[in-house]
Amino acid sequence: APFVGMEDPGSPSERIASSFTGSASKLTWKPCQVPRRSLRWQPSFLEQPFLEARGGENYSKHFTDQIEVDSPLDLELREAQVSQAQFYETLFRYGYYFDTIPNSYLAPFSDRWTLNIQYRTGGEEFPELMERMWEEVLHDYRQAIRKVIIEHVLKEEKAKKRTGIFFVPSPMPLWGTQAFLGIEGTAGGLPEGWESITSRRTQMANLLMPCSSASATLLDLWHQKYDTLLLVDLPSGDLMDLQAFCAAQEQKMKTVRRSLETWLGEVVEVLKPYSPNCWPVTLLCTQVRGVVDRSIAAFLQFFGPQQMDAFLRVGLQAQGSEIELTTSLEEIEVSLVQVFKDFVVSLSDLSFTVDSNTVTLWSVTLEEAYVQEAQASITKNILHNLERVEAALAPFDQFKYLLVEDVRIKKLSEDTLTQDCVMEELKTLRAVQQNIRSKCAEEISLHMVSIQCSHINETLRSKAEEAIHILLDSILRHLLLRNDHLCNSFEMVVNQVVKKPTSEMELVDLEMYIEEFRNTGLNELLREFDSIREWLSFLFTCENQLMLGLLKEKHFQAIYDSAHWVGSIQERVFHGTNLKREREALESKFKEQRNKFLEDLEGYNEQVDQLSECGNLRQVDEYLERIQVLKNNFTRAHVEAEKLNAKEKRFGWEVRSPFEQLKRGEHALEPHFALWTLAYNMEESMRSWMKGPMFHIDPTKVDFEVRFMRKEAVRLRDLFLAGGGVVYPAEHVKMDVLAMDLEDEPEEKISAPAVVANQLNQQAEQMQETHLKLLYALCNQCLQGRHWDQISGTLGTPLEPDSSFTLAKAIEQDIGHFIEDLQEISDAASAEYQVELAADAMEDEWKTLSFTFESWKSTGASVFTEEKLHKICQLLDDQLQRTTELKGLMAAEPWEERLDDWEEWLQSMSEIFSIWGKLQQLWTSLEVLFSGRDIYKQLPADIQTFRKVDKYWRHLMSNLQSHPLARDVCKMPQLLENLSENQQQLQAIRDRLG
Repeated sequence: APFVGMEDPGSPSERIASSFTGSASKLTWKPCQVPRRSLRWQPSFLEQPFLEARGGENYSKHFTDQIEVDSPLDLELREAQVSQAQFYETLFRYGYYFDTIPNSYLAPFSDRWTLNIQYRTGGEEFPELMERMWEEVLHDYRQAIRKVIIEHVLKEEKAKKRTGIFFVPSPMPLWGTQAFLGIEGTAGGLPEGWESITSRRTQMANLLMPCSSASATLLDLWHQKYDTLLLVDLPSGDLMDLQAFCAAQEQKMKTVRRSLETWLGEVVEVLKPYSPNCWPVTLLCTQVRGVVDRSIAAFLQFFGPQQMDAFLRVGLQAQGSEIELTTSLEEIEVSLVQVFKDFVVSLSDLSFTVDSNTVTLWSVTLEEAYVQEAQASITKNILHNLERVEAALAPFDQFKYLLVEDVRIKKLSEDTLTQDCVMEELKTLRAVQQNIRSKCAEEISLHMVSIQCSHINETLRSKAEEAIHILLDSILRHLLLRNDHLCNSFEMVVNQVVKKPTSEMELVDLEMYIEEFRNTGLNELLREFDSIREWLSFLFTCENQLMLGLLKEKHFQAIYDSAHWVGSIQERVFHGTNLKREREALESKFKEQRNKFLEDLEGYNEQVDQLSECGNLRQVDEYLERIQVLKNNFTRAHVEAEKLNAKEKRFGWEVRSPFEQLKRGEHALEPHFALWTLAYNMEESMRSWMKGPMFHIDPTKVDFEVRFMRKEAVRLRDLFLAGGGVVYPAEHVKMDVLAMDLEDEPEEKISAPAVVANQLNQQAEQMQETHLKLLYALCNQCLQGRHWDQISGTLGTPLEPDSSFTLAKAIEQDIGHFIEDLQEISDAASAEYQVELAADAMEDEWKTLSFTFESWKSTGASVFTEEKLHKICQLLDDQLQRTTELKGLMAAEPWEERLDDWEEWLQSMSEIFSIWGKLQQLWTSLEVLFSGRDIYKQLPADIQTFRKVDKYWRHLMSNLQSHPLARDVCKMPQLLENLSENQQQLQAIRDRLG
């Protein structure tokens, strides 16, 4: 039989060849002598050009692994007087001639071997598996024949000198030099005591059916109908109460059990032709248990901390002065855990009967370790989520006082209320009511539970409404008192003014009184009236219907009386002829000033309307200068308008001039300013993006700016199309903007600013839809040299990031035609960069990690602190797991060699610290024993061994304190061997001591 190479030990082809072929069971190996013969033929592959000896060349660069100093291989090379350079050169030459042997020199693979394997394994039923097995067998066969050929040729010293190969790496043993011992026996028969194995082997061959047709049929049946069964019906969005959820799970368990009973009926039909000894009962048990396992996994994932959404519905209710759940948390916990227990054991006692042979399948029990672990995890997550439910109820604590707020408000209303006190209470109650509406959600959706809050929210709001009703009634009583006092004050003023003066002094006093009343008294009374009216307006604004129910006839009469006094007080008081004439003169002069101001505003507005004719993008600077002048004029006009309004107020005019021209002008000017500012900024940005260094551009920032420009351009275009940008827009201009197409409308109907806004939108759209994708693909900071080589290969022309390359040049070269390929390369670079960052992070963790020590009693020696040693071991385990995960990523291919080296280093460090910890534990426990003097006489040999280990331990820990960095441990020569040897010696002492 052909030799099986060692490059793939344990491959499927090797197992088939050694275990399932008929000839393999009859082979015996006998020692034989191989005659030494010279080669009578010269293989033509040796006639190819030989590798010339090149002195000084470093052949080690062709190999990944390097020879460590004082390693077993290094010692063996020294003993053989072979330098490392000669060793690497020999390996390189051996591999060169090994790989160049053509397939034409190899004996063809026998068809009988293939047919024998197919017959033994039933290969016709698994064509894909046989195809892969055939490739493996053929590869191993050719590699083995090549090794035989080259080693046979190199038996000649002449061939060794010609090829420069002075030794054969891993030579095969000569035929017959090593006897084979195994179940098949040796030369001379079976070993003693193995006679019964032959009969057992025959019995196993007849009964063992790892690949029987029945198993294949049952597997096919299971995967077609039952492979996806689950014992739980987990909701996927709909809310339900606890009882409905438990009922749904119970119904699901019954349905699945009926399905499996149907499946067992089909199993019976499949197994009828077979002997009960050949029934794959283990397979059936595994399939049934798999249903429970998948259900447990689904239940675990459903109740996991990151996966579970709300599916249970609970409510809130008021109970005295407290707020409680309609379904208790304890009831939820017990019910959900019980659902888990029920479905775990729901498939117990499943059995089937074939010809009076009954088989009960092995079911899952609650006592199994993984079930208990799952139950504990689910219970933990449920309790954690229920804790969140309790935490979610915390916001309602601030509103619980509303349940008894009416009592406090009634007590407060019995005292004399001030305006500030009443206002503060009303604001507080309204704020709380609004708080409930805005902050207290109708539904609080948490992990696992959705709390329905509408009922409790309505209860709290009604309590707040009741308190507001009580408070409003108190406010009305207070306002009625204030209104009576106001009417009495007005009556007192009129009585004082209507008195006829009898002397000059009385006239002066009357004029001073009137002036004082004009300056202060009247304003105070008017403010008081405004305050009462504001109160009433506020109350009607807060609750119109409630106020209509509270107001009586006396309230309306009181408001009418005070309003009548306010309307007639000036006529009754300020009736002097001279004062009236002076007032008329001042008012006339003020009106002339106001008219002049209005004329100036009309002039500004005409200039604003002229901007609707501006549409040349080359005159952006000129337009912005005109707009800035108008903005300055409007700013000054605001100051002047405020002065005019102040004079109107001093004249006592009830209606102030609104100066609509000022508002209209500013409103019409704003879109023009926004348009031409956008045009200016877009021109500057486009010039920077298109002409500046492309690889200095941040695509994310460009994307944000372009989206903003486009949104602003569309807004302005629609605004101008709707008639914006003019002071007095015509009615026919206000058209349906959504239905308008600029290309279909005649030019006279479209304003120039609308056309400009549309042009800016088109420029931004082209940048966003076409050029931005190219920026995202090529301006990725994660791109490395290898990626630029791929990009150059895709484009068919060299491309690398340099400051002379611009976006305009990229567009000119039509690089956007390859955008999909470029984006794929860019995404791959980002993923590879993340892998590199993860690897760097793991290495950085070791740069500053150092040991901490503590003195061991009074011995003068040091030991590791348990906390630090545990932390280092935990770090090693975590990083080994992270490294394995990184190696499984597709993006890790460029860093495969680095990750392999790092994984090997971590494994070595893990082994070192594991043995180190054991050695420390043994040393600390034995040091106390061997520190006494009596032990010298009892254990003289062990005391010598312990002294040797003690010396090594003290010396090692002393050196380590000088270099406490954990990463420096790997630099200590033969550390692992020394630690292992000393640990074994102390362990031997410990074992002898019992």
